[in-house]
Amino acid sequence: MVIEIVLATDMSTHFVQIKTMKNMLTLPEGIDKMKALCLIVHACDISHASKPWDLHYRWTQGVLEEFFRQGDLEASMGLPYSPLCDRHTVHISESQIGFIDFIVEPTMVVCGEMLTKLVEPLVSLPSSDSLFPPGSNNDGRDGAVSGASLSPIPDLKSPTGSNVVRKVPINYYGKLEIPNPWQKHMPENKAHWRERAVKEEQERNAKANGTTE
Repeated sequence: MVIEIVLATDMSTHFVQIKTMKNMLTLPEGIDKMKALCLIVHACDISHASKPWDLHYRWTQGVLEEFFRQGDLEASMGLPYSPLCDRHTVHISESQIGFIDFIVEPTMVVCGEMLTKLVEPLVSLPSSDSLFPPGSNNDGRDGAVSGASLSPIPDLKSPTGSNVVRKVPINYYGKLEIPNPWQKHMPENKAHWRERAVKEEQERNAKANGTTE
């Protein structure tokens, strides 16, 4: 199991994993445990873009330096550069924006949907009458704030998993709403990278103009 999970962190399997999980989310049979574990660990492996900026930037520097050292070694051996491994041509900010847009954010969305589907069977969803009592004239389509009620779920981190109860939010449509804290920082991080991308472009243009002159 551990070997399979570790191998699933290889980016070459990324799009297959996402496609497989999306397909599972539409099936009534449920989600395969092994596929879920593989996707969760893979998501953790690429999750620094969903962390606060200082932590994300620190990990980006570390990962890219690893790539660049590989590129240096490839160049010294007369081999072509692997993707993102040429420290002289990689546009760091633009590459990180693309990484968030096309890899990290879609992965986190799928993980959120998977988590919701895994947790829903454990939750007793309230009836529509309890959400919208007769005569309330509120069918949930008036722009009301989500989280109309809280439904109990066993705290699986407790020793027994039965005597401790937490609350999860249920929206006005009677649907489970799992918090997605990993989504919070990605827009902020992309904004930081966009600012840096502008500066990097200015520096490249200045360098090119200086060389031309």
